Amino acid sequence: MSLENAINAVGNFKGVELAKIIAAVPSGDNEEGAEPSPSAPAVKLVKLNVASAAPLKDEEGVDAYLAGLKTQLMAEISAGASVIVQ
Repeated sequence: MSLENAINAVGNFKGVELAKIIAAVPSGDNEEGAEPSPSAPAVKLVKLNVASAAPLKDEEGVDAYLAGLKTQLMAEISAGASVIVQ
């Protein structure tokens, strides 16, 4: 039973650590009367659709797959967010 708990704890490690990082990022709230700081892009956790519709057999297929991932990432970045991939 303890091995199963250890496996579950390891599986959630990345999510827990990302939550800590996001919590540590300053919220941008200013003290009363302080000059506003330039707005930093929001940090957004995203899950990419990483499944491929067909087997990757050659460089052309890998390039097409990676282009799909880039499209998903750039959609979030173009909307003004900094991205952390889950």
